[in-house]
Amino acid sequence: MFVKVTTYISGANHTISIRCKSINDTVASVKESVAREFNVNKREQIRLFYDGKELKNEITLFEYGVRLNNVLQLLIRENVENKESKADEFNDIAEVVTNLDKKLNENEHSLQPLHSIIDESEEAIECNKCNDNPEVRCRQCSCIECGGKDSADKQLLCDECNVIYHIWCLPIPLEEVPPPDEDWYCPECRNEDKQVIERKELLHLEKKKVNKKAKGEWGRGLSCVGRTKVADFVKKDHFGPIPGVDVGTWWRFRFQASEAGVHTPLVAGIHGKENLGAYSIVFCCSYDEDIDLGSEIYFSGSGGKGEGQSRCRVGGPQVKDQELKRCNKALAMNCFAPIDEIKGANAGKDWKLGKPVRVLRSGNARGSTKRSLYLPKIGVRYDGIYKVVKYWPEQNDSGFKVWRFHLRRDDSAPSPWTKEGKLWSRRLGLKLIYPEGWSENKRSSRKSEKRKSDDSTCSDEKRKKVAFFNVSENCKRLIEKDVKNRNLWQSLLNTRSEKSSFQQNVFEAFKCAYCLSLVKEPITTFCCHNICKICFEESLKRCVQTCPVCRKKFKKGGKLPKTNTILSTILSELLI
Repeated sequence: MFVKVTTYISGANHTISIRCKSINDTVASVKESVAREFNVNKREQIRLFYDGKELKNEITLFEYGVRLNNVLQLLIRENVENKESKADEFNDIAEVVTNLDKKLNENEHSLQPLHSIIDESEEAIECNKCNDNPEVRCRQCSCIECGGKDSADKQLLCDECNVIYHIWCLPIPLEEVPPPDEDWYCPECRNEDKQVIERKELLHLEKKKVNKKAKGEWGRGLSCVGRTKVADFVKKDHFGPIPGVDVGTWWRFRFQASEAGVHTPLVAGIHGKENLGAYSIVFCCSYDEDIDLGSEIYFSGSGGKGEGQSRCRVGGPQVKDQELKRCNKALAMNCFAPIDEIKGANAGKDWKLGKPVRVLRSGNARGSTKRSLYLPKIGVRYDGIYKVVKYWPEQNDSGFKVWRFHLRRDDSAPSPWTKEGKLWSRRLGLKLIYPEGWSENKRSSRKSEKRKSDDSTCSDEKRKKVAFFNVSENCKRLIEKDVKNRNLWQSLLNTRSEKSSFQQNVFEAFKCAYCLSLVKEPITTFCCHNICKICFEESLKRCVQTCPVCRKKFKKGGKLPKTNTILSTILSELLI
């Protein structure tokens, strides 16, 4: 680290660079380096200034805010021995002059003293604001905080701006006046040292403890963590299944389901709009009235619950009536029947004509009043499409009104809790999905290492069979037409993997180099790299004439490449 030091010598400015080990070096070490550069015998002759303040020896550069290549002002005092010799010569000359003066004025009358000539009433006034009146409070000639003129021995004068303070009027009061040989600066002018900073931090912590109020524990750990990805391949108001998400997909935390676009809210149990309908719900048996029958569920509306003693996010007992508004009304809109805010409605035999609702079952809720056989032991699981059969108001045991919803499953995929559903999940390789970097993966791997002997004795018949993903014939014909990406497709098809891992490999292979997401309206360059059309046009507007992947130059004045519609169709069939 280098610091610049400038000074004025012989009518010209001189600037040098001083090398420091770090910003934690003291001012004393910097003065030693300056003394060597300017051939100064004693360090006491050197005075350094930064930002209008003189630097003290025991303080570090970091505490003064000095950083790399900052400029320090240098002032070199004269040698003390030279001053003493000059003073002796001056005293000798003064002695001769006084002796001559005495001889000339021996016979003259003595001069009158000055104080006898000047009238006491004509003394100069120091303060024009209060006219030196001791009974008037004045912040100009006395303490700037209280204006009091009492206790002059307890007043401090700033050596920088000449502002006066009482020691008890300071932001951090002092117990006694500092020694007179030490410089003192007001809070506006001083650079705080370590002791003052530590004292302020302790005072701040004490105030924080006093003012701290107990708050509810809104989810322990990752229950309310924010999502880092956004599912932009589907609209926010999308009804029905999410493309690429199979029934039985199982996440460890709820924010992962939000990132996948299955259930966007991180806390709310119903996702929807009051004028359109509900897109998805999370069922966890948090209400006493909730009933889980697998293919049919009796779901209670949201609202009306207070904070319980457990302080978990499913809430406590019912404290008021529920209303058919907001999310409750959104779920009622999915029923194929007119809205009735008083008695409710029943779709009857036409229940399948209602709007689809994505249902997720959560096993993470600790405040559930009862457990269901169909809930996962842990995590959040997507169980397919349900539809609202009917809804009605009902008075619960607490005497409050609760809106009940009867939902029935209407999905072609098998239910995850059945034998067919478990076989379906094994073939697709659906396992509990942990977030990236989650420590639970390491714990599970350690447990699996302990059972090496059991795995070695297992036969091939007992091992779980996983079905590798096969591309459809229509998709294969389209891949043959995509000539520019032929090598890339061949490498992807040669790797035999499950559906989820194959989709992840396709996503990584056809990711835009600019926005780092799946290419939209892809443009395949002459160097066989794929970019979004919007990103490509933006780069051309900014005069970027090279490929973002390989840095090959594009032809000047050439036509804009056409959108690769074949690739767009393939990606929509495989991923969306």
